[in-house]
Amino acid sequence: MVCTESDHLNDRAVERETAAALESVFPRVALPSFISLSTTDKRVQLHELSNIVFGIRLFNKHIGKGGAQIPDLPGSLSEEMATLNATLKNHIAEVEVVLDQYADVLAYLRHPSRRDESRNSMLTKRLQSELVFWRQMQLFQQQLQDATRVAGEHLRSTRDVFHQDMTELRQIVGSKTSVPKEKVYPRFDALANMWNIFNEESVKVALYTNVYRAVVLFRDQPFKPALRGRDVEAARGASTVADNTTSQQGETKLIEGETEPAGETVLVPLHLLTSKSVRLEMKGFDPCAVALHDGLLLPGDPEVGYVRHRGLYYAVSDTASAGQFLADPEQMLKAIKQVARSTPELVHVLGLGSSFPTVAIHHMVSQGIDMGDGSLLYRGGIDMRASKEMGTQTDTHVVSSFIDKQYEWNEWALRRRALLLTNLRTKRTHSTQTADSHFRRDNATQHYHTQNNDAQTARSAGTMPRKESNYVTGLRGHPDEKMHVVNICLEI
Repeated sequence: MVCTESDHLNDRAVERETAAALESVFPRVALPSFISLSTTDKRVQLHELSNIVFGIRLFNKHIGKGGAQIPDLPGSLSEEMATLNATLKNHIAEVEVVLDQYADVLAYLRHPSRRDESRNSMLTKRLQSELVFWRQMQLFQQQLQDATRVAGEHLRSTRDVFHQDMTELRQIVGSKTSVPKEKVYPRFDALANMWNIFNEESVKVALYTNVYRAVVLFRDQPFKPALRGRDVEAARGASTVADNTTSQQGETKLIEGETEPAGETVLVPLHLLTSKSVRLEMKGFDPCAVALHDGLLLPGDPEVGYVRHRGLYYAVSDTASAGQFLADPEQMLKAIKQVARSTPELVHVLGLGSSFPTVAIHHMVSQGIDMGDGSLLYRGGIDMRASKEMGTQTDTHVVSSFIDKQYEWNEWALRRRALLLTNLRTKRTHSTQTADSHFRRDNATQHYHTQNNDAQTARSAGTMPRKESNYVTGLRGHPDEKMHVVNICLEI
């Protein structure tokens, strides 16, 4: 009950059902053999017994003949997981709308005709910092959504196996009064193990929910945004005009061919990619926007294509950015690292942990954090291989260099001394000198010794206590002789 139903230890129905299942699995006649086992074997046997007993209770709940206080954990977990997934999906969609607004306004403010205005310059810096915040929010929610999706798939697969095993076990048992334990005990143990997986998934879902709530606190009340509605409308209007002009000029001519173009740094159209699941560097953001516009996070446009540089693929937002990156990719990558140094929050957003290992989370967890004194802080504490041996010395019997001989700790002695000094204030010292004062003389005194007197009374009395002793007999002799205690009372 402690291992499986810790929340219902005082429930009599649960206690009776568990005791009945335990009696059927482990009768009392087997207790002496269990006691003779070693501690390790006892621990293994108890774990197996708890799993089998709980598996029996799960089966009883499935057939409707028991399973008191056992909740429908798979069903509740599925509902919680579905609710969390739907909430994350809605919030991610809301964040994407906000990101589109920021991207449009920033593109509008960075137009050459409006770039030189001082207000636009200050507003652009403010909006870029807010854009980084919302990109981080999107990244955290997407990572949480991916983790939730993986947990949901694991939960569904485990739930299907659980129901299948329960159905097969019901077919084996059927209406029989007894079945071989070699067939049912392993299945009971498997049911309990899968229920433990459900408990682990429940803890995981609670963890994801708490993380989501913590992230939402930053999303709901981050700061007073500088993005205004009229800026968004002006940006959307200018973007519509630019799109019409671009469409009148004609579409970009696609590169012909059936395979990816050769070369160290080339632009690869989307239809010529060897693999459709290409891993994009910098989390799919445009490297030219980051390098040339002080860390501006603009997502790449797949319709433009991907730039392949030394086997790595980079997304670009338009053909102009693609041309700039193709012109000097190494200089562009150096500029990106320089921007990341001045804006450290971009390291995790762009996935530049390999270039900045001191602030990369995975590197800090795996390799440790330099504490500055030669030691490394690991996930489990301080790495003993890099620790130092330190020592200190403390005197156990400290002798004071100055000892006050007149110190007195007794309060009553201090009071006596105070009374003596006070009494001396009323005293005088008198002295006289005679002719014989410088000689010594012998003085003698006579006294009478005390006498020993005796008296006789008419009666003498005294006390005579009893002496009791206990002795044990029967320790020696015939084996059948019983041991008993003899109490002897002596009057001396």
